[in-house]
Amino acid sequence: MVFIVTKKLLPLILVLIISLLFIGCTQKTMEQQEDIGSKGVFYEITYGENTVYLLGSIHIGLPNLYPLHEKVEAAYQNSEYLVVEINSNDIDPMEMMEVMFEIGVYQDGTTIQDHISPDLYEELLGTISELGLNEETVTIFKPWLLADMLESTLLENAGFSLELGIDQYFLSKAEIEKKEILSLETIHDQLNLYSMLLPESQEKALKATIEDQDNTIKQIEELMEMWKHGDIHGLSKLRTIEEDESGDVVDYFYALTDKRDKEMTAKIEDFLKNGQSETFFVVVGALHLVGENSIIDLLKQQGYEVTKVID
Repeated sequence: MVFIVTKKLLPLILVLIISLLFIGCTQKTMEQQEDIGSKGVFYEITYGENTVYLLGSIHIGLPNLYPLHEKVEAAYQNSEYLVVEINSNDIDPMEMMEVMFEIGVYQDGTTIQDHISPDLYEELLGTISELGLNEETVTIFKPWLLADMLESTLLENAGFSLELGIDQYFLSKAEIEKKEILSLETIHDQLNLYSMLLPESQEKALKATIEDQDNTIKQIEELMEMWKHGDIHGLSKLRTIEEDESGDVVDYFYALTDKRDKEMTAKIEDFLKNGQSETFFVVVGALHLVGENSIIDLLKQQGYEVTKVID
């Protein structure tokens, strides 16, 4: 059969073609718009009339982490509560100093020079000088606290910012919008974990922090890329520990991950079961939502329907 296009039909066909092309382009544009923004690790759990959104956070950030995916922002806006590990905006500075002094400062008149090898101490002095820190102020700190301080300063000098961390981003929004903020943990809960590490393990951690500065920045950048693209498989690989680690480091690792996840899961279950028809937007470290015995894994084991919000 031969179709003859007449002058009368030609305009109608052109309109049809243009319409189809426009629809196709519009659909593609809408799909692209939905895919704009960092995906993160993002789940939804419902129980009865209650909903919990779970977003895995990175505690430090760069401007290129933003914008966040529109589904993340919409879920936050639709929630009555913001829930975080610790509301850093509400920490009492004096309480923080007391805890840090109790756990992280030598109180017997010694300094870190008396507790680490001479070679590492010389490396430490060089790093302190490079980072512009005061030697007399920081050498009273134990290795774990110094390692944390040096890494934070290193990342800050490289352009990373706590203010651009995902949890701080939502804390700032909640403060402005007067949204109620709940905490899953206390500052004591988190800092007390460091007391599990023996002096030898703390020294090893300090040495790694000083000698692997470039690698640390690279690892954080890789972590952010995985987070932005919602690479749960890649992030899950980070929730592992070397087989040859000492017993105290293994205990610390599982207290940092499995034990805390179990405790936070119990509180999240309370949100789901309070019978108040409420919605909670929960932000915790991304590694708490990936891998075996994570919060997501535990909720699934308890029979909750867990939905990954962004593919």
